[in-house]
Amino acid sequence: MPPFSSFASRFLNRYLLMPGLKRISRKLGFNDPLLWVYLPTDTVVDLVRLLSNPHTVVVYYCGADFTLLAPNAQQCRDHETELLALSDLVLTTCSQLAERCRRYNGKVHIIPAVVNLEEFPLIENHEAATHPGTNLFSGLPRPIIGYVGGLHRFIDHELLFEIMRRRPDWSWIFVGAITSEISKLAAMPNAHFIGQRPHASLAQYIKEFDVCLVPYVNNASTATVVPMKVNEYLAMGKPVVSTMLPTVCDFNNRHRVLITAPNQAEKFLKAIEGALSLPNDAEISSRRREVAELGDCKTVVNTISKWIELELHEKSSPQAILESVVVPLT
Repeated sequence: MPPFSSFASRFLNRYLLMPGLKRISRKLGFNDPLLWVYLPTDTVVDLVRLLSNPHTVVVYYCGADFTLLAPNAQQCRDHETELLALSDLVLTTCSQLAERCRRYNGKVHIIPAVVNLEEFPLIENHEAATHPGTNLFSGLPRPIIGYVGGLHRFIDHELLFEIMRRRPDWSWIFVGAITSEISKLAAMPNAHFIGQRPHASLAQYIKEFDVCLVPYVNNASTATVVPMKVNEYLAMGKPVVSTMLPTVCDFNNRHRVLITAPNQAEKFLKAIEGALSLPNDAEISSRRREVAELGDCKTVVNTISKWIELELHEKSSPQAILESVVVPLT
């Protein structure tokens, strides 16, 4: 039954669904499971309690402020607090989420937005110039301003419409799924919608962009959003212009490789023009690539694995097992 519903729904989950899951886990030999959870729901909390034992390590990956997305914010908040208390390790995507989680758990880590560097190679300018046949947009006027990602409700459609209207001689490329109303944008003659493409093919589009965009709305719903596309753009050495999302500003305060601007057409256009005027040389491209490498998926996975191994080691020690048995009885 779906979370955050009635008492009867939670009762059915507890006494019909979950015992079956426990039997299956035992049958499969999951005696000391590593529980990795994403959603702070009543169902998840009940599952963690059901499947845990003294050797279990519980990892909570907090990737968003779910209280802004759940139908019942207070219930979600209460269950997240409970889940944080049950977790041995908490992974967050930004400092805002980490600060909130640390109120209830002392083992909170921030992980960067990951990027598969093999899928997004750094293309040097001279290399691109020697392969003119690979240009996907050879018939379009320059500059080409591009965005990779879904056109969803977190995109500032009004901002995009206004900057596209003010620069009719520029080409505006959008690569990604369309999940919101875009009729106003689609009516613009300088807008080109490529649609959703396999993730592994995105690099061939980004390579052609003169400036890459992150045109998100800036409100409570996006306060903890960490756009993974930022590192994908940077990995290819491209200039990036983003609205002033808190997480993006934090990132840029540390690395100084982006240009950020308010959700205002005039200022955002000025930021794009500033990006277009930057020197297009190998040194700047390499600097962007170096920052993206901090989020290399292999490095991040290895780091997380080490944190988990430390928790598993602690759980396997006789003292840890003794404490897990004795403490609840005192």
